[in-house]
Amino acid sequence: MLPVVETVQGGLIKQGMPSLVFFTMLDPAMAYETVALATAWQKRHPGVQVILVDTRSNPEDVRAWVRREGVTVAVIADEDDAFEEAFDTNRLPILYLLDERGIIQDKIAGNSLERFIELDQVLSWAAAGDWDSVAAQRSEWLTVGEVPRRSLADVPLGQGAPTIVYHTSPFCDLCQRIVEEGLQEQLNAVAGDYPEVNFIILQIADTFDFEAFRGQVETFTALYGRAALPDVLLLAVERGRLPDVPAVPLPLAGWAENIRLINYTSHDANDPQRWWGQPLTPALMLFDSQGAYQGPLPIWEGPYSAQALEQVIRGFLELAEQSENE
Repeated sequence: MLPVVETVQGGLIKQGMPSLVFFTMLDPAMAYETVALATAWQKRHPGVQVILVDTRSNPEDVRAWVRREGVTVAVIADEDDAFEEAFDTNRLPILYLLDERGIIQDKIAGNSLERFIELDQVLSWAAAGDWDSVAAQRSEWLTVGEVPRRSLADVPLGQGAPTIVYHTSPFCDLCQRIVEEGLQEQLNAVAGDYPEVNFIILQIADTFDFEAFRGQVETFTALYGRAALPDVLLLAVERGRLPDVPAVPLPLAGWAENIRLINYTSHDANDPQRWWGQPLTPALMLFDSQGAYQGPLPIWEGPYSAQALEQVIRGFLELAEQSENE
C-alpha cells in the first residue's frame, strides 16, 4: 500500500488510483532525464499518478530542487523511510506499478529502453483497469523458497536434481574477469563432483544490432522526448556506433556433460533479466531439486571471482545434499 505522506510540493499522495512509484536519486547526474521521463508518463497517462521517491539525497535539497525546477509530478523526499520500508527496497533505480488497491502489479529494475518503451502500453492498460494484460507481460521476480511463476524456455528446473544458473555477458567487465580467472575450469570441477546436478549458463549474445538499437532510441524519443534520453545514447546514434567494447564470449566447447551453455538475445524467452527481474550480470541463481529458488538474496554480491563463484555453488550443493539425507 502507498504510505500516507505529503509530497514536497504539499498535499497528500492520492489513494485509490493506479500509481507508478519511481525510486531514484534527484542528483544532477540523472535528475533531468528522470523528471522528463516521469513528466511524459504523467502527461500521456493522466489516469495513473506518477510519484518520484528520492531516498538518498538531503530532504531540504530535494525540496529546493523541486521549487527551482517547477517539477509537476509528485515528489517524495523519503526522510522517514516510509516508502523504502513499505516497498522493502533500497535499490536504485526501480519502478513499481500499483493498482487502485495499492497492490504491486509490475516492477522494473534499472533503466531499460525496451522496458520503458513497453511501459507506455502497460500504463494505458493500468489507466483502463486492464490488469490481466499487465500481468501477462510483467516480470515474475524470483522468490526464495518458491518455484518461479514464469519459466524460461530452455531452463528446466526440478526433475529431482538441483539446478545452478549462472548469468553472464561478453560485454561485462566483471564477467570477463571471472572468465580469465578460470571460470570454465572451476565450473567443470564442481560439475564433475556433482554429475547429477544441472548447470546452465545463460549468456547474452555477443553480437550487437546497432540498427535495432537506433530504432529503440527513435521510438523512445517519439514517446517521451529527447530530454528523457541520456546524452550518451543520443551521442551514440549521432555517431552511428556505441563506444568500442570488446566482446569476450565463453567458449562453446570444453564444458562438462552436465553443463549447458545457452546464448540468448535481449527480451527473448530465455532472458532472466526480462522475465525473472534478475539484476545485471554477473548473476547467480540456485534452485533445489523441486525447482524452488534458494537464492542468493537479494542478489549475488560477490566477491566476483571464479573461485568465489565455485565456493558459493559448492556450499549450496553441500547443504542440499544434507537436506536430502535428513
